[in-house]
Amino acid sequence: LQGDWSSDVCSSDLGSGEFDFGPGVTLEKWFGNWRFLVRGSYIFCGSSSDNYESGSYEPEDHFTCEAETGWQFTDSLYSALSLYGAGELSEGSEEPLEGRVRVSWSPLPDVRLEAYYSRGFSDGSPDNGAGLAVFHDF
Repeated sequence: LQGDWSSDVCSSDLGSGEFDFGPGVTLEKWFGNWRFLVRGSYIFCGSSSDNYESGSYEPEDHFTCEAETGWQFTDSLYSALSLYGAGELSEGSEEPLEGRVRVSWSPLPDVRLEAYYSRGFSDGSPDNGAGLAVFHDF
């Protein structure tokens, strides 16, 4: 089981500043160096159109799902391909669907650096995306 929690820190034109949260389930299995993962969550959006100056965007509660296949190259290097989708994020919006390539490297036992590239397959996803993340285990 997993829990998702996030906060939108954008201005009222781009976000609400409210918290989104939701329960989820992740199933994961390793076969040697291969990893297979399926994840699903239901996200409760903690915002309403009252929080926006324009009032033109109101997030909706929605399901998210992800399937991933990855390969552990070394103890510190992992790479994966995944497919991510979600329900309608706001009324009248397209449902996002995208593919992702992710690389994770651990230079220290408690530190992990990740980079990803994504490609959208629906009008609800950006055509291309990329990101970097730093994780520290306590």
